[in-house]
Amino acid sequence: MDRHRRVDSCISILKEMWGNKTNELGSGQQELYSDCIRQLKKLAKQPRITNEELYRVVSEVAEKVFKIIG
Repeated sequence: MDRHRRVDSCISILKEMWGNKTNELGSGQQELYSDCIRQLKKLAKQPRITNEELYRVVSEVAEKVFKIIG
């Protein structure tokens, strides 16, 4: 349950960043945001997940967010 709360808060933070009107995001950046949210939602739905899989998903999401804001 704790993992679900953490994933949900990450999703809401990403949605806030995406919905911020001061951000002028290109279509590529918007696609990266939606990919991040999609990956996190998929992660939240998985009943059992290994630490390696969790690390992989979080790492991919972090890289995409870095590309967006970097």
